[in-house]
Amino acid sequence: MHYVGKPHNLVYDECFAALEKAGVTDKSRICGVGDSLLHDITGAKRNGIDSIFVADGIHASALGMQQAKVGQKVDVMKLKELLSELSMTGPVPPPTHVIPHFKW
Repeated sequence: MHYVGKPHNLVYDECFAALEKAGVTDKSRICGVGDSLLHDITGAKRNGIDSIFVADGIHASALGMQQAKVGQKVDVMKLKELLSELSMTGPVPPPTHVIPHFKW
Protein backbone atom coordinates (compact mmCIF):
# COMPACT_ATOMS: atom_id res chain seq x y z
CA MET A 1 0.00 0.00 0.00
CA HIS A 2 1.24 3.46 -0.92
CA TYR A 3 0.04 6.71 0.54
CA VAL A 4 0.34 9.80 -1.62
CA GLY A 5 -1.06 13.28 -1.49
CA LYS A 6 -0.85 16.51 -3.34
CA PRO A 7 1.15 17.50 -5.38
CA HIS A 8 1.62 13.92 -6.69
CA ASN A 9 -0.06 13.20 -10.01
CA LEU A 10 -1.68 9.98 -8.78
CA VAL A 11 -4.06 12.00 -6.60
CA TYR A 12 -5.18 14.08 -9.56
CA ASP A 13 -5.40 11.09 -11.89
CA GLU A 14 -7.81 9.40 -9.46
CA CYS A 15 -9.90 12.57 -9.16
CA PHE A 16 -10.00 13.09 -12.92
CA ALA A 17 -11.10 9.46 -13.40
CA ALA A 18 -13.91 9.88 -10.86
CA LEU A 19 -15.01 13.14 -12.47
CA GLU A 20 -14.93 11.55 -15.93
CA LYS A 21 -17.30 8.84 -14.68
CA ALA A 22 -19.61 11.66 -13.56
CA GLY A 23 -19.44 13.23 -17.02
CA VAL A 24 -16.96 16.03 -16.25
CA THR A 25 -14.11 15.94 -18.75
CA ASP A 26 -13.43 19.63 -19.33
CA LYS A 27 -10.48 20.60 -17.11
CA SER A 28 -11.52 24.25 -17.34
CA ARG A 29 -14.44 23.29 -15.07
CA ILE A 30 -12.14 21.78 -12.41
CA CYS A 31 -10.33 23.75 -9.72
CA GLY A 32 -7.97 22.64 -6.96
CA VAL A 33 -8.56 24.25 -3.56
CA GLY A 34 -6.09 24.34 -0.70
CA ASP A 35 -3.98 26.27 1.76
CA SER A 36 -0.52 24.98 0.78
CA LEU A 37 1.31 26.75 -2.00
CA LEU A 38 3.83 23.89 -2.19
CA HIS A 39 1.29 21.07 -2.30
CA ASP A 40 -2.19 22.23 -3.33
CA ILE A 41 -1.37 25.08 -5.68
CA THR A 42 1.71 23.41 -7.22
CA GLY A 43 -0.23 20.17 -7.73
CA ALA A 44 -3.08 21.94 -9.46
CA LYS A 45 -0.70 23.76 -11.79
CA ARG A 46 1.23 20.58 -12.62
CA ASN A 47 -2.02 18.89 -13.56
CA GLY A 48 -3.40 21.64 -15.76
CA ILE A 49 -6.19 22.99 -13.56
CA ASP A 50 -6.87 26.33 -11.93
CA SER A 51 -6.32 26.77 -8.22
CA ILE A 52 -7.87 28.59 -5.28
CA PHE A 53 -5.43 29.42 -2.49
CA VAL A 54 -6.94 29.72 1.00
CA ALA A 55 -4.73 32.34 2.64
CA ASP A 56 -5.60 31.84 6.30
CA GLY A 57 -4.35 28.25 6.36
CA ILE A 58 -0.80 27.00 6.90
CA HIS A 59 0.77 30.17 5.48
CA ALA A 60 -1.37 32.49 7.64
CA SER A 61 1.44 33.82 9.83
CA ALA A 62 3.69 34.54 6.82
CA LEU A 63 0.81 36.51 5.30
CA GLY A 64 -0.01 38.37 8.52
CA MET A 65 -3.38 36.67 8.86
CA GLN A 66 -5.16 34.93 11.69
CA GLN A 67 -6.55 31.48 11.06
CA ALA A 68 -10.34 31.21 10.86
CA LYS A 69 -10.90 34.94 11.29
CA VAL A 70 -13.63 36.03 8.90
CA GLY A 71 -13.39 39.42 7.19
CA GLN A 72 -9.63 39.60 6.63
CA LYS A 73 -8.07 40.76 3.41
CA VAL A 74 -5.08 39.18 1.71
CA ASP A 75 -2.00 41.38 1.40
CA VAL A 76 -0.97 40.76 -2.21
CA MET A 77 2.57 42.03 -1.62
CA LYS A 78 3.08 39.58 1.25
CA LEU A 79 1.79 36.78 -0.97
CA LYS A 80 4.26 37.74 -3.71
CA GLU A 81 7.08 37.82 -1.13
CA LEU A 82 6.10 34.39 0.17
CA LEU A 83 5.99 32.95 -3.35
CA SER A 84 9.44 34.39 -4.00
CA GLU A 85 10.84 32.90 -0.76
CA LEU A 86 9.36 29.48 -1.46
CA SER A 87 10.68 29.53 -5.04
CA MET A 88 14.28 29.60 -3.81
CA THR A 89 14.20 25.79 -3.58
CA GLY A 90 12.26 25.26 -6.82
CA PRO A 91 9.48 26.83 -8.84
CA VAL A 92 6.25 27.55 -6.96
CA PRO A 93 3.47 28.79 -9.24
CA PRO A 94 1.13 31.56 -8.17
CA PRO A 95 -2.46 30.53 -7.54
CA THR A 96 -5.12 31.31 -10.11
CA HIS A 97 -7.39 32.73 -7.40
CA VAL A 98 -6.95 33.73 -3.75
CA ILE A 99 -9.52 33.77 -0.97
CA PRO A 100 -8.85 34.91 2.59
CA HIS A 101 -10.96 32.23 4.30
CA PHE A 102 -12.81 29.03 3.47
CA LYS A 103 -15.69 27.65 5.46
CA TRP A 104 -17.37 24.40 4.48
